[in-house]
Amino acid sequence: MVRKSIAWLIPTVAIAVFGTSLRAQAQTTKNFEIQYNTLTQIVPFQADIRPGFVRATIKGTTESSSPSAFGLNSFLSETYGRLDNPDEFPAVSPIARYTFNSEPSAIGLPSTLPAFSDRYFGGANELFGKADDRAEVNFATGNIQGGGTITIFGGTGVFENATGKITFTQQDAFDPLNIPPEGVPGVAILRFDIQTPTRQVPEYTPTYTLVSVGLVGAVLLKRGKRHKENNFL
Repeated sequence: MVRKSIAWLIPTVAIAVFGTSLRAQAQTTKNFEIQYNTLTQIVPFQADIRPGFVRATIKGTTESSSPSAFGLNSFLSETYGRLDNPDEFPAVSPIARYTFNSEPSAIGLPSTLPAFSDRYFGGANELFGKADDRAEVNFATGNIQGGGTITIFGGTGVFENATGKITFTQQDAFDPLNIPPEGVPGVAILRFDIQTPTRQVPEYTPTYTLVSVGLVGAVLLKRGKRHKENNFL
């Protein structure tokens, strides 16, 4: 009777031990804010066949006297843009409203065009993302106001396999009659909400206890067998 009970226990213990191989992925969240000085270029894109579409390039750098978080002292953002109020601008309103996106198909351009992305860098740590934002360009006052979200899809250094998002606002000022070729200067404030994977942790902890129980059961079973054999002698 004792032998049958122990024999039933051993396979049950084995199942429990194998169950401890499951793992849960932990994450670390990094929240921080960086202010960049920017240069913004917005130029027509295939205006002869696709009127109202543009390409935007934004370069950002921080003040050299104040290093940014994780060394992300610079960024480069490239997107496609679509004029959202072609019936108003410029005949009715001096304000051009644009939607920008890293993916051409997101704003009505052919998906065969190359996709763009954002890069945030300055050392061993980098972040990569896809932009989705809006902007208003006021040619009467010489102001650009914009903002949006960058979805993070990876990185290097402490940001390896990173996910998360960056939200930002940006303001630029320019002379409508004298737009510099290198871009319109401005300021952008970026708020980073980044998650990075950390070490794997066990979901079930009493592994060694269960293994010990299994070993004790095996010893008792072996002793019972020897005792029975001695009784026959």
